[in-house]
Amino acid sequence: FTTTLGDYVNDNTNEEWDWYFKHFEFSNMSTTVAPVAGNHDGNITNKLNINVFNSMFNLSNENTESNVNWVNGVYYSFDYGNAHIAVLNTNDMYPMSQSQRNWLINDMTASDADWKFVFMHRALFSEGKNINKPDTIIMRNVLGEIFAELDIDFVYAGHDHVYYRSHPVIGDEVVTDVSYVTENYRGEEITFANNPDGTVHILPSTAKVLP
Repeated sequence: FTTTLGDYVNDNTNEEWDWYFKHFEFSNMSTTVAPVAGNHDGNITNKLNINVFNSMFNLSNENTESNVNWVNGVYYSFDYGNAHIAVLNTNDMYPMSQSQRNWLINDMTASDADWKFVFMHRALFSEGKNINKPDTIIMRNVLGEIFAELDIDFVYAGHDHVYYRSHPVIGDEVVTDVSYVTENYRGEEITFANNPDGTVHILPSTAKVLP
């Protein structure tokens, strides 16, 4: 499957969505897409074409709240191999509604997958301009503890247009008690952390397709 970690469009207009689906048809029609709602994809803060994202992708709304009529994006989860992946909706205001947080806890607790991932748009950690904004700080304080309690291995996020990969962290503290192993991978010696405590946060940078 493929995923984009939010912001499929910029101003959330019909023309932009048409452009996206036209130019990414080659990919979208040949594989499964696990979409993540971004803040540019429509939410109450930008007041442009709200409730559009939910109609663009074939996603179940069964987990969303009654106020989905003004909050764009759904949250859902799926299994892939030995991994369980929860997709969060960070347009659900800050630090996310209690019902979405409860859903995440119940969803992850019920899974016995070897690997646990979270996909979301707004990042808790990055080298970008949003790192110290009030909404980021609130989400980091609240979700960081939840991720630690749920033993989330990786969090993939977007929003800040940079590449970033953290050390394993618990809350906002770097895990220092980590054992490492070195293996030969494709002819190179690579050092891996050996099942460390904490969560690694990754922003896989930004790809841009010009018209």
